[in-house]
Amino acid sequence: MTAEQRTKELHETEQRAHSYLRDATAIPSAPLLTSYWLRLRLWHYPAFEAYHSWSVFELRRREAALIVVRQVTWDRPYDCQRLRDPLLGLQEGFHSHPKIELRDRPLDVSELATRLAAARSVSVPIVGQHSGICVDGAMFGYEEQDGSPRLEWCCEGPAKWREFTTWARDMMRWLHDTCAV
Repeated sequence: MTAEQRTKELHETEQRAHSYLRDATAIPSAPLLTSYWLRLRLWHYPAFEAYHSWSVFELRRREAALIVVRQVTWDRPYDCQRLRDPLLGLQEGFHSHPKIELRDRPLDVSELATRLAAARSVSVPIVGQHSGICVDGAMFGYEEQDGSPRLEWCCEGPAKWREFTTWARDMMRWLHDTCAV
């Protein structure tokens, strides 16, 4: 396979991985979440490490709500190395299927409600905000079920978003820790 084709494979791998990070239900090997609906999604895409997204799904039943977080991890450094290093590529394959890890875990409904209530009290000005130069290349984001609101920021984000970005990082840490068990 030529270098040009490997570049194409890397592009296709990145496109596929990003689609899985955006829509955790689109992963072919993922268990179905029939009757669940997406409440929110958070993501962290560091420059030189694995990318993570956390999708929080809810299933409403008469007796109670069931809430699940699906953590999608794309081992981007591995895939980049696999598609750039001819020896590793020959061993592992030059295919465009990203190395994805998936974890579904139940969430404590009252803990989630407390965390979301804290976020509702935060004001986030959206007009005329920018975070300046992004030195480390890390991207973060938050969106609700219908894609509105959808916020994305680099590094620490705009100074006036600090309360929200701190909340989002804490939420990501909680979801990550929940999925680590």
